[in-house]
Amino acid sequence: MKLEMGQTPALPPYPAVVSKPLSADAPSLRVRLAQVILDLAECAEIDVANSIFLTEAISNNRLAALAGGRPKTVARMIEHFKLRGLVETRRERFIIRQPARLRAVIARTL
Repeated sequence: MKLEMGQTPALPPYPAVVSKPLSADAPSLRVRLAQVILDLAECAEIDVANSIFLTEAISNNRLAALAGGRPKTVARMIEHFKLRGLVETRRERFIIRQPARLRAVIARTL
C-alpha cells in the first residue's frame, strides 16, 4: 500500500496473545519478531529507496505480545537487528533498512 506523505494508516487489530507453551519445533523469538515486523510492514508502509517506513508507532510491549516474548527480550532482539543494519528505530517508529535480509532471517529457519 503506497501512501502520500502525511497519511497514516491504522494498523489492523491483532488477536490477543494466548499464553500457551510453544511447541518444541516453534521458531525462535528472533524469527517470530522478524515475521511480526514484516507483517506490520505489509499493513502500513511507505517504501522509500528500498527502505520501509512503518508509519504507526509501536511499543516493545506490543511487539512482545505479537511475537510471544518479553519486552526486555524483544528490546535486545531489536538492538541485534539494529547492529546488523536491518532496522532503525526512532521513538517507537520503525524503518526497515534491509527487508530482504530480514526475510532471510525467517527463511533460514524453514
